[in-house]
Amino acid sequence: MTDPRRAWARLALAGVVAVTAAWWALALWPLPATAPAWLSRTRAVCFGTTPSGLPDVQGWMLLFLQPALMLGQVVAIWGRDLAAEGRELAGSRAGRLTLAGLAIALLASAGAAGARVRTATGAATRLAEAAPAEPGWTRVEETAPPLELIGADGSPVRLADLHGRPVLVAFAFAHCQTACPRLVHEVLNAQRVLGDTAVIVVTLDPWRDTPSRLDSIEAHWGMTGNARMASGPIPQVEAVLDAWGIERSRNVRNGDLAHVPRVFVVDRDGNVAFEADADARLLTELARRL
Repeated sequence: MTDPRRAWARLALAGVVAVTAAWWALALWPLPATAPAWLSRTRAVCFGTTPSGLPDVQGWMLLFLQPALMLGQVVAIWGRDLAAEGRELAGSRAGRLTLAGLAIALLASAGAAGARVRTATGAATRLAEAAPAEPGWTRVEETAPPLELIGADGSPVRLADLHGRPVLVAFAFAHCQTACPRLVHEVLNAQRVLGDTAVIVVTLDPWRDTPSRLDSIEAHWGMTGNARMASGPIPQVEAVLDAWGIERSRNVRNGDLAHVPRVFVVDRDGNVAFEADADARLLTELARRL
């Protein structure tokens, strides 16, 4: 007859292993382009967001400490039963094969996690190396192209409605985990310093960043007040992107987008004064020149 304590010990240990595996997969597994918005938000809330797409410092602490605490509780309650179970497994050929299989699975999981970290870190490093050593800008002095799309609340987002104040116009998309979060962060920092400047972030991905999802995207990026995300029907968004000369390349199989992060500084009369890199100090300086 099976010892009930051993049965509970095995069940508890299996539960810790399953929760730990799910926890690490949620934090590290590359999200596909079709991943729902709630999944990206859950990852950001639980583990933080860095430009590489990996957890921040607190996220890594949680990944290691939470399983350790759960395992410590299991050992404190069923330590003797688990030790006896281990000795019993080690005493038979089938048991030793089972232990060996578990060890191989653990090593393979650790190797996969390490490979994911190396890949993500390498991608972030290449992105940083590809960026110019110093922020750059170009004087434009042209009438701003048309920009009329839809906001998170369903109301129109029109650049023409913002005449009389400077506007920072940027282009990003929610599934981007490297350049776009940094771009939005820099633009919002510039806006906070300038005070009277509005921000419009036009999605590059109207297939997934639909108007109904803009509210959650704005919340995730910390966009409030005069900072708005804009989307709309795909042809309409694509026409805006073309009018503003936004170079991008979309992989139709997985939805991934390649683009160059740029920000346009529009003056109070609706003219594009500057095109610049996504750098808060530079954008602040250029907007103050208006």
